Amino acid sequence: MKAKITDAVSGTTVRAVVDLINLSTDTVNRRTEKTNENGEILICLPLNANYAFNVSAEGYLFYSRAFQLKETKTIEAPENIQIGLNRIEPGAEMNLYNIYFETDSFKILPASEPELKKLVLFLQNNPQLEVEIQGHTDNTGRPEHNLALSELRAISVVEHLVTNKIERNRLQFKGFGETQPVASNETVEGKVLNRRTTVKIAKPPEK
Repeated sequence: MKAKITDAVSGTTVRAVVDLINLSTDTVNRRTEKTNENGEILICLPLNANYAFNVSAEGYLFYSRAFQLKETKTIEAPENIQIGLNRIEPGAEMNLYNIYFETDSFKILPASEPELKKLVLFLQNNPQLEVEIQGHTDNTGRPEHNLALSELRAISVVEHLVTNKIERNRLQFKGFGETQPVASNETVEGKVLNRRTTVKIAKPPEK
C-alpha cells in the first residue's frame, strides 16, 4: 500500500508519523514509520490479519482506518490512498474506526486499546482542547435502539478517557444512531464505515 499525506484544505505535503498495528496477534505488534519529504510512505500489509492504521502530525487531528484482511486470500493490485489531515480547529472532526464494541453492546473490546491510547495521548498533548465524543451505528435494528446504543457507546469512551486521567470537564458526549451515515448501509463495507466513533473539537486551541 502506498499512501500520500497532505493538508486536507491546502493540499500541501505533510510530514507525518504512521502507525500500523496488527490486531490479530495476542500481543500488539506495532510498526511506526515516518513519511518521506513528499509526504509519502510505502507499507506492506501481510494478509490473514486485521490492522489499525493511524496517521498523525503536529497541529492536526490524527487519521484512523481499519484494514480487515483476516479472511483475505489475495489482493489483485496495491492500493494507493490519499490522506488529507484536518487541522485542529473548532468544529473539526476525526472518525475513529478502530474502537470496537461487543455486538449490540456498549462494552469496549480489547482490540480497541491501541486506538484509545492514541486518543488519550492526543488529548494529553493538547490539554487546552475540549471535545465531543460521538457514537454512530449502522441501520441494523430499530432506529430508537440504535440511537440509545450509540449514546451508551459514546459514554463508554468518555469513561475510558476519564479513567486514563483526561479531565471530565473537557469531555462531552452525544449519540446519533444511524442518522449520519458516511457510506451506504446496503453493503458490508458501508456498514463497517458507519459503525464509528467521532471526535469533534468543541473548543478552539489557545493562541
